[in-house]
Order: sequence, then structure tokens, then C-alpha cells
Amino acid sequence: MPNMALALALVVAVMVGLAMTVRARRELRHARSEHLQVLDSLELGVLLLRADGTVQHANGVAMDVLGRRQDEILGRSSHHILHVGAAADQRGIVCDLEVAIRLHQPYHGQERFLGSGGRSVPVMVSSSPLTGDSQATLISFRDRSSDIAIRQQQDEAFALVSHEIRGPLTAVVGYSARLRTAVTSGVLTVDTQRSEEIALLARETQRLREIVMLALDVAEIERGSLDVDVEPIRVNRLVQVEIDRIRLDRPTASVVLDASQDVAVESDERHIRRVVRSLLENAAQYGGDSEAIEVTLTPCEGGGCCLVVRDHGAGIPVEAQSNVFERFYRHENASAHGRGLGLALYLSRQLALRLGGQLTFTSTPGEGATFSFTLPAACPEAPLEQTAVIGALFP
Repeated sequence: MPNMALALALVVAVMVGLAMTVRARRELRHARSEHLQVLDSLELGVLLLRADGTVQHANGVAMDVLGRRQDEILGRSSHHILHVGAAADQRGIVCDLEVAIRLHQPYHGQERFLGSGGRSVPVMVSSSPLTGDSQATLISFRDRSSDIAIRQQQDEAFALVSHEIRGPLTAVVGYSARLRTAVTSGVLTVDTQRSEEIALLARETQRLREIVMLALDVAEIERGSLDVDVEPIRVNRLVQVEIDRIRLDRPTASVVLDASQDVAVESDERHIRRVVRSLLENAAQYGGDSEAIEVTLTPCEGGGCCLVVRDHGAGIPVEAQSNVFERFYRHENASAHGRGLGLALYLSRQLALRLGGQLTFTSTPGEGATFSFTLPAACPEAPLEQTAVIGALFP
């Protein structure tokens, strides 16, 4: 009798265990179904990947963006589906997103996915590794095609307006400069107030002209149509001229130049001058008057040169440093330091890249900022297939 009771107890225990297991699996399936429903309801494209990188689930938006049916996506490699197809996979080409997935690391950036018919789809994408034993990864992305189309239309309108303004503005700048010259030389006699007004008119029309030219250069570089006129340039003399100019425009600014060696490059003088001018004006605007702006020009090994502009102002806040070279970006406190469109540093970096160089910076809040502008000995004659164009098209 005891043996039978024990056996009955074991049977009951097994049945209870099986019932609990079935219930747990049912609840797990239900929870998983609810989670997938949440993914399907999102307005973002979503792919759920297994540990080996194959697609386990794709929501409707993902299928719409990629232009693929579910059976063309599920069970296949995410890299094969999203990027360059089987031929590139066989060559071993790996993108940043794929590296993050393989290393089970988070990722956020801009990509171009492979849509149906081989079309390229610009997207903003994020990948997040999921916790637990599954080693799964969740990819979410947004199609940016319409954003880019709208931006291109805005750029074209901006460039058209700037171009139409340039003609009449050139006449205004020229005549206002002649009027100021006539007053300062004594050819035209006016009272003190009128003399100051004429000088202000000449300065402000020149400033307006520079803004228009800045806008036109931005539009051209974003279309990939920026002209580059390569010629020998004595960089020392160019930098000294721009320093003299900033001293004239900002009498309170103190600038110290260290350029013990002559430096020459073959590049575009106008574009180099714009970058140097932007860096000096930025340092004078944000560096304060307590300490001098330090400018250092040195030759690089193998040719070329490096220009370093350092100020001792408040520096760039840490949270703003990633945005410094973005188009139209101005920090929330920038208005306290003067006017600006937020285009100068953006264009300067694009010009540096177009000329085959680099523009970088370091900054410690409270200690100022240091910008470094490097140039090769000779500028590449053809447009570079690099971030100068990519960054403009897909910000």
C-alpha cells in the first residue's frame, strides 16, 4: 500500500510538472506574440535577428521599405538582405552595422539598404542586442528618402535665391565701397554722422555679400559641383593677410602667429582663405579678449602643412561637441557671442575634405578650443568619394 501511494504521488507530481510546463510555454508564446504585435505596430522598420544574424521576424514597415515579401526575408542573413547581396558577401565585405551585430554591440548611424530591384534606400538605423541567452538583436530603421528629397528641394531654392541676389548685391557693395573711399579720401565732404553711416553701410553690405557667397559655396559643395582652381600658394603669406584682416575688423582681438618655416602647397587659394578666415573669426568671437589667439603653421612630414588655431575662451560644451560641424548648428548660448548662420564651420570642414585635408578640433570646457586644419602638398583634382559628399547628402 505505501508503494502504491508513493507511485501515485509521483504520477501526480509528474502531471503537475507537465501542466506547469505547458502553462509556462503557453504564457511564453502569448508574451512573445504580444511582443511581436508591438513590433508590428511601430512606424519604424523592425527586424528581429537570431544569434547567427539570420532574420527571425520582420514587421510590415520593414517589408515595405525593403520591397520584399516575408518569405524573402525570414531565415536569411541580415547583411545579405540589407546591404549588398550575395556577391559582396562572398567577397567578405563587412559594414559597421554587421560588425556591431556580430560583436553583439549597439549601433546607431546612417546606412544605405538594398531594396527591391537593386535600388538603394537611405535609412537611419539602430541595432540593440537583447539580454538573455538568445543573443538576439533588434534592428530598427527609418526610410530617409523623402527627407533627402525635401532637403534637396530646399537647397536648390536656397541656391537659386542666393544666386539671384548676388548680381544686384555686387553693385551695392561696389558703390558703397567707392562712396566710403570718397569720404575717407576727402573727395566727398560730409558731416561726422553721415561719414559713420557710410562706413557702416559699406561694412554691412560686404558682410551680406560674404553671407551670400557662403550660401552659394554650401549649395555647390552639396551638389558636388564646387570648382577647385589649383595653383601654387604661399600659405604663410595667406595666413598673415587673414590675421591682419581680423585685427582690422576686431581691434580688441590679439593674435600671435608662430610660422618659422615657409610653407607652400598646390591647392585652391580662395577655399583655403575661407577656412582660415572662419577659424580666426570663430576664435575671435568665442575666445574672449583676455588672452591672445595662438596660430601655429608648420610643414607636415611628406609635404603639406598643418594650421592650428587655439583660443582660451569658454570652450565648447561636451554635449555640443558632436554637433560643431553640422549645418546650421549654433549652440544655445551662441547668440551672446554675435550673429551667424551656423554654416562657417560646416563649410570649412567640407572644403578641407574637398581639398584632400582634414579639419578637426579638441576642446575642454573652461579652457578654450583648438582647431587643426591640415592640407596635402597637392590638392586632388577630382572630387573625393568621401564624407564631403556623403555627409552633405545624408546628414
